[in-house]
Amino acid sequence: MPFCCSFAQRYRKATLAKPVFIHILSDAGSDPLETTAAQAMVYRFLPEAKLIYSARRFSSGDVVSSGILLRLLHNRFPTPTIHFCYTRIKSRDPGRYTAAFTDTGVFFAPDFGILPLALEGLQVRYYGLDYLPQGADALQDLYLPAAMQVLDNNYQPLPHWTEKPAVSSPLVSPTTGDGHYRLTVVYCDDQGNAYLNMDKNTFETITAGKKWYIRPAFKVAIERISTTYRDEDDGAALALFGAGDLLQIAICDGSARRYLGLDVAKMVLLEVL
Repeated sequence: MPFCCSFAQRYRKATLAKPVFIHILSDAGSDPLETTAAQAMVYRFLPEAKLIYSARRFSSGDVVSSGILLRLLHNRFPTPTIHFCYTRIKSRDPGRYTAAFTDTGVFFAPDFGILPLALEGLQVRYYGLDYLPQGADALQDLYLPAAMQVLDNNYQPLPHWTEKPAVSSPLVSPTTGDGHYRLTVVYCDDQGNAYLNMDKNTFETITAGKKWYIRPAFKVAIERISTTYRDEDDGAALALFGAGDLLQIAICDGSARRYLGLDVAKMVLLEVL
């Protein structure tokens, strides 16, 4: 049976033997009505939980940015942590949700590609969850009741859940040709650092023993990987790997988004000689 509002309202407050870490990834931005209500809802049912709230305004239906942000964050949390992807879905979406279980935690999200993108490369078990009726709230009516039962089951899936593959990741692969790789900006953080659709392992594999250049803009060429954002002179472009092991383009003491025009969906050329 689907979780419903009356069930969530009747469900006991959890008495926790040890602290439970809850992470909410929300696309409500800093809207106090939504952010405060969501945090209050968690404490209403899990008053002893340790809550971490990530608020970021995404464009409606922007699966890639929310998936990349969760990818950058999830391995920073204590083990185990329960993650709620509390994001908007379009009205035409039927409201299907999924749960994912990894060695580091449990994830709940709308089933339109967020989790496969965020958890790429990990050992993951996916379970299909109930459809939400029109007007229901995912956090109150699905995530919290399900999470509390998962806690009772020692962070294991519920016996009646069926293991199902989740909707595949929408992240586009780099295009290649004659040693040229056309990369795409998939996420920009608040400092203007641009994250590309290539991870560290792939980059090191295709550049091993070869000369290479990253060209994020006309007449701008990067030819080494930095270890920090301060490795170059002020205003200079640099490349590095950070959270999530994704290739980043940054400006020392500046913004790659602002000074190089590297917003989401912009292209960057990697030339391997």
